[in-house]
Amino acid sequence: MKTNIKILIIALALVVFHSCKSDFLDGSDPNNPTLATFYTSIDNAQLALDGVYGEFHDEYLYFGEYFYITMFSTGEAEYVHPESRYTDFNNYNYGPTNSLVTGFYKDWYRIVGRANNVLDGLKLMKESGSYSAADLEIIDEMAGQCYFLRGVGYSFLIRSFGQKMPSHPSYNANLPGVILIDTVLTTREQMYKDRNTCGEVWEAVVKDFRTAEQLLPESWSAEEAGKATKGAAQAFLGETYVYLQDWDNAKKAFDKVLANTNYKLVSDFSHNFDYKHIMNSESIFEVGFNNMTISLPGTYIYRLLALQSWGTSIVRNSTIDKFSSSVVINNQTLDEALKAKATVVGSVYKGYVDELIRVSTPLIGNSYENKEAFLSTIRSLTTIPFYRTDGVTYEKVFCNF
Repeated sequence: MKTNIKILIIALALVVFHSCKSDFLDGSDPNNPTLATFYTSIDNAQLALDGVYGEFHDEYLYFGEYFYITMFSTGEAEYVHPESRYTDFNNYNYGPTNSLVTGFYKDWYRIVGRANNVLDGLKLMKESGSYSAADLEIIDEMAGQCYFLRGVGYSFLIRSFGQKMPSHPSYNANLPGVILIDTVLTTREQMYKDRNTCGEVWEAVVKDFRTAEQLLPESWSAEEAGKATKGAAQAFLGETYVYLQDWDNAKKAFDKVLANTNYKLVSDFSHNFDYKHIMNSESIFEVGFNNMTISLPGTYIYRLLALQSWGTSIVRNSTIDKFSSSVVINNQTLDEALKAKATVVGSVYKGYVDELIRVSTPLIGNSYENKEAFLSTIRSLTTIPFYRTDGVTYEKVFCNF
């Protein structure tokens, strides 16, 4: 009984102590932040904005499945396994139930949703009156990035899922487009919306790019390269006007890009497909993925372009060459080649992998402007001829690594 009384006294003391603290019952759940509790600093806002960019790395966008959609449907590659969600793109038999299509649709809306979330948070920050003029300028630039990214999302959505493109002979602005969402969804009822018209969606895309143009800077520092710029907004705006066949406004937008000294043609067109020359002078908007220092690859397009180690695709040699404009030799490259050996069929081909590793190992740290430069270097180091994946001797050169 005495023990129970002691426990009761301690409990009452704790209640009295905490009742003196006005915020005892006003705490928020750190695992479920609201706009008001999260958007309390520039750093937090930047984290949220990074999340909008981060969605480009989703599986159904540029991490990988987007390449399947575009490469299989255009004939650049052919999926050879009997998996209908991929082979449907070989024969134009895909539809709204295909998981690649639904994933593509959802991921663009995730970009739209995340951009809306950040825009709402930035609005609260501006209305709070707690930020300096320099901070408010940063907040406006962040908003500009959100408008740009939302415009990109809606541009892909209307072009992919709108009833017809404006260039179609029977296009009408009142045809069904896609759903426009301009704020964060907080109730289930908000999700039940009819599709906006094509005209309304295209108008929203133009508005987002125009707003972004006003808020974005001309350029960013090298450390922040890849963020949306004023030139990117102008270029995407011009592209949108081309889709709308509004040639006068398209010219006005593109003229601004051409007059921008941040842009100029590169000396070698192949540099636009070469990760050694990322963010070059032709880059309008480029989201870079890190393939080297994280455990999850930046993209798995290598599944399409590798030799038959994955065994899923037949790829045109011209396509392989397009994405093989440079060669970098490092330990990771050789480790991957060694792992691939286990999947190669036949002792002769395994010997080719061993020989490739042997002659390349002393060259670790070297990079070559293109595949031929690499091949010419190692040609004299071995007498073993290598073959292309179609079985044709490649001038006693080495295979399409």
